[in-house]
Amino acid sequence: MTRMSEKDIKVSSDKKLPFLKCPRYKSCSVNNCPLDPCYPYGYVDKRDYEKKCTLAKPYRSRIGKQFSDILPRGGLTTSEYAGRKSWDEMSEQKRSKITEEGKKRLKALHLKNKIGDSYLSGEV
Repeated sequence: MTRMSEKDIKVSSDKKLPFLKCPRYKSCSVNNCPLDPCYPYGYVDKRDYEKKCTLAKPYRSRIGKQFSDILPRGGLTTSEYAGRKSWDEMSEQKRSKITEEGKKRLKALHLKNKIGDSYLSGEV
């Protein structure tokens, strides 16, 4: 499959194309891109070198916000979008509870790593 160049795309279409804003566009070979207006219905060939987008979510989200009129998932992958939808449907009370639990776990992990680092450096 031959990939169209940015010049070809601009000539062949007047539509906005969010994936052209991707910093990896020129070297990427993902056919089912979250920044494509047709996502998640794009074709994924078993022989494709890259089957999934590896661009970090914040980058895709930023681009997705610029093209919210043609990217209903906002540049998110299917699982990220499902998670966002689930989060948005939760009550404020449940979200607060999950957030607090996450903070406690991060604090515990940080403490565990700090103790481990002290032990390894001989400070304990």
